[in-house]
Amino acid sequence: MGDSTKCQFAELMFLEAENDFPLEGTFICSEDVTNPAILDNIEKGVDGDWVTNLSLPIEGWVGIDFGNPIVVEKVVCVPRSDDNSIHLKELYEL
Repeated sequence: MGDSTKCQFAELMFLEAENDFPLEGTFICSEDVTNPAILDNIEKGVDGDWVTNLSLPIEGWVGIDFGNPIVVEKVVCVPRSDDNSIHLKELYEL
């Protein structure tokens, strides 16, 4: 297949204990992620848009530097998709 990207997701969010709002920080990745196309698009993993996707090499990792210690209550990882789904706090009617 020749595809060197194995970890694909649409959104990565870290939520604190007091609310369900994503914590803000600097998106970081492992030093072995050196492909310029990936680095140019690294923010797609935390841009709030479930239609954009980030693809990483299987050895790579991503995270968020919050700048100081913080308690994380939840981690949400949205899989790659066409976003034809129901989001949190959305109303779905038949």
